[in-house]
Amino acid sequence: MTTRHAILASSFLGVFLICIALYAMTGHVRIAPGVSYANLKKVTLGMSSQELISVLGPPLVVSSNTIAETYLVQLSSGHQETRYAPGRIVTLTYVQPRWGKVFVSQPALWIRFLDGKVSEVYAKEYWMGNDAVMLVLSQETAYENPHAREVFAR
Repeated sequence: MTTRHAILASSFLGVFLICIALYAMTGHVRIAPGVSYANLKKVTLGMSSQELISVLGPPLVVSSNTIAETYLVQLSSGHQETRYAPGRIVTLTYVQPRWGKVFVSQPALWIRFLDGKVSEVYAKEYWMGNDAVMLVLSQETAYENPHAREVFAR
């Protein structure tokens, strides 16, 4: 093998390895079949899990807290109080990013239940090492990023 062939072969191998690395850093996010921007806008605080599933379908992951998480309670006096909720919070994951896949937009969507009712909707977009909140719906906050519609368009 001549030096020229060796250089060509090593260059080809280098390009091939770079392509493999780029492929490994891109991928498809896991999205539950019923998730769309239109369906996401139908989710309201206080929905039961059955109502939520009738709108978005079954989640990808269901998890429950085993440690003391907190939540805010609005008291009749107008003050807010922090309360602990071990075992009372369930989170349903509807859109799950593929961690480490930095070259494509990676949306994420979690819906949190407190005592069997929707208490928070939280959506983010991960991209190129940055993350941006796309949507928050809770007792304290109602926020929608203008980019949310295109992130969750289906």
